[in-house]
Amino acid sequence: MSKNNIEYKQRITAFVDILGFKNIVESTISNKIIDSSKVQDIGEVLLYAIDELKEFTGGGIENNTFRFSHFSDSFVVSRVIETRYDIMLFFIALSNIMDALRTSRMLVRGGVTIGELMHDHGLLFGPALNRAYKLESKHAIVPRIIVDENLEKEFPEIDDVGGRTDLPEFNYCSFRDHVLDEMFFSVDDDGATYVDQFKAIMSKAFFVIPGHMSALRGIINQIPESTESLLKKKIWLINKYNKAISNFCTDSFQSRLEDKMEDHSYITELDAQEMIRDAFEMKKELLLPQSVLQ
Repeated sequence: MSKNNIEYKQRITAFVDILGFKNIVESTISNKIIDSSKVQDIGEVLLYAIDELKEFTGGGIENNTFRFSHFSDSFVVSRVIETRYDIMLFFIALSNIMDALRTSRMLVRGGVTIGELMHDHGLLFGPALNRAYKLESKHAIVPRIIVDENLEKEFPEIDDVGGRTDLPEFNYCSFRDHVLDEMFFSVDDDGATYVDQFKAIMSKAFFVIPGHMSALRGIINQIPESTESLLKKKIWLINKYNKAISNFCTDSFQSRLEDKMEDHSYITELDAQEMIRDAFEMKKELLLPQSVLQ
């Protein structure tokens, strides 16, 4: 029997819960009858999320420093961190997974930290996992992924580019201000830093923004208000959505899209019409539930 090298590595680690997933799974069986189409749909969603990560990491998760594990309604993504550039790649990958799940109307809640983790040979354990799980289960509360204070404290200690010559040079301030804050991070009302999916969407190529925002709008509208927990999540999402669209200009979008079509034939007239419809729809503010307004 060959002896595996089982040891902790310093890894940036995300523990993420797929909200409502248990209810979706429960709906696959009714009166002891299995709904095969729903089982297929769930599997396709998860495989799509994994495929997104594989595509981003060059085709093989296990061939590089990324690791991905899924169990029931949760998943863990981790990566060995050598440079600040690696941190940016981690959050891009995490954002891509969130995009993939959102296309199937699934939102997430989670925690991200950095620390000692064993995530190899089919094994997953370590203090970083415990901490990330605690952030998700005790502190995130609403559909957001909390960024641990420990991770932020580690940023200045991580090399800019680790001696590599093929990466852009960062200093800590510019990295935090112009990379992470502009693309991913926001500070919430409770002082917690979190991965802002609205900011991540708004930083994408302009012509795909309406489609992503429309999908998110549809998810928010379908959240029931039957419990205090669900109502809290819905109110939080509505407020973040309305803030995200406040600076979006439909006239500017339409003008930029026309210019884009002149330069790139892959955007068809039909595509453009759908994008414009989505743009006008996304610009409408979402209304708070009546129970809140009363």
